[in-house]
Amino acid sequence: MKDAAHRIPAPPDDPVPTHDVADAWRSDLEASGIPIPLPPSTVDRWALCLRIGTVLTRVATLPTRERRAYARSTGPVWEAARELIGDDRFLTVARVMDNWTGAAPPLPQFREILWAVEQVEAEGAIRVSLVTLRQLATLAPSDDLRCAYACAQVGRATRTLGYLRDSALAFEASHALSERHGDSWLASRTKLGLGVVHQAAGNFPAARTHYAAVLASNAEGAEELLAAAHLGLLSTYSDKRDLPRAIEHGTAALRIARLTRGNAVEVLLQIGEVFLLAGDLAAGAIVCRKMRHIGPKPYQMMHFHRLALKLAILSESEACVRQEIESLAAVLCRTPSPWEIAANHLVLGEAYEYLRFKEQSSHHLENALRIAKSYSFAELEYRASVALDAKVSSHSGHCTPLDHPRDHESPTPGGYTRAELMKEIALV
Repeated sequence: MKDAAHRIPAPPDDPVPTHDVADAWRSDLEASGIPIPLPPSTVDRWALCLRIGTVLTRVATLPTRERRAYARSTGPVWEAARELIGDDRFLTVARVMDNWTGAAPPLPQFREILWAVEQVEAEGAIRVSLVTLRQLATLAPSDDLRCAYACAQVGRATRTLGYLRDSALAFEASHALSERHGDSWLASRTKLGLGVVHQAAGNFPAARTHYAAVLASNAEGAEELLAAAHLGLLSTYSDKRDLPRAIEHGTAALRIARLTRGNAVEVLLQIGEVFLLAGDLAAGAIVCRKMRHIGPKPYQMMHFHRLALKLAILSESEACVRQEIESLAAVLCRTPSPWEIAANHLVLGEAYEYLRFKEQSSHHLENALRIAKSYSFAELEYRASVALDAKVSSHSGHCTPLDHPRDHESPTPGGYTRAELMKEIALV
């Protein structure tokens, strides 16, 4: 059975120790794990990320009197982005650039520029987005709401790169400004970000507190944030073994995603995890079939393969385990997120243990543990340690991906009712 080459990400002192977009772009490309030479379509998308980052950092660093003329010359970049990524919102970005006046656009227009940077991040060029955001943040005073919005986006990008402390500081700074300016949407956005940071660090009670605060705020126009908060509570309550509450929040998240045409696949991925945790393999299989029908986006395929591999292990289907190992190993490191890479190693280690491939199992579990320790991912560190200890203490059984409680609170006893949730799944 083939196994992919493994890249163990090690955190430098700074997530992006450069102010040069081209240097950041090369680092992103190297870290992506995409084979060289790149396919033509991939070349075009990565080249677009470099162009957007270059254009926006240049306009941010030019003297104020020169910005308008340069900004108005960037129209071809946004037209190319619209054609390649397929989103007409880039035409709005083009209008913002064409109408640039003064030091920086007003907040509504500035948020359109930040949205363009978000698309660079979505393509995997996280370091390019960070360099760009740092420059854009200088366009406004440090106590300006525009700076707060840029800072919130920095929080998300640094979290993706595994810098949880930097991410928390960025979200906290943005939250303080949002409170000062009375921006309830941004206050909820930053609370959500802090919840995800705490969850990645393994502090599930703190994560739930932040997610609950998002739901309590009920900020106007925050449906996407509410769905994400429900999704966070789904995940953290399932780790507490409180399956009734997990299902309740999963149902709410899926309903919002369905009614707002949001990210239903992301919700289904987490719901599938809960079904497997409950030992409801039939429902887990239904979720996997539904996701195959919808079609996960490229960035969701990695999580989908992890879920499918867990289902194969718990179903004791050796042929499916082998097949899903191949699928997950092929994309093992094709992500800028060290958390995702560690999670991939962990599940592969457990899958190889199921197949009695002891050496491969140890290799992946040790990699998962090494990455988790480097980035202080306490949850993944605990799970990898438990799996390695199980290998030492027993050579007969196999460890499963879902047997490791990660919350210090006591599990909630009892079962759960999935009828309402299954109705929502059928409607997606």
